[in-house]
Amino acid sequence: MLMQWFGDAEKLTKALFSFASKLAPVIIFVDEVDSLLGARGGAFEHEATRRMRNEFMAAWDGLRSKESQRILILGATNRPFDLDDAVIRRLPRR
Repeated sequence: MLMQWFGDAEKLTKALFSFASKLAPVIIFVDEVDSLLGARGGAFEHEATRRMRNEFMAAWDGLRSKESQRILILGATNRPFDLDDAVIRRLPRR
């Protein structure tokens, strides 16, 4: 989801959740979720990655819990220990 232009990744993230809310109930599947939502603070972390992660998690926090408007976030990874602690708290099942 990282894009060439400044701010495009955040716009795509907002669009993803907006589109998903219109199609709900829906599943958003993120393969290799550690590459998108990995632990913060690495020496090589790019600002665009940080902003996109923050936008994704903010949108994730804003999801509704009504049965007819459900959006399920499903992530897959081979490196679960590389996930950000804030992401792990948002995952009820592992």
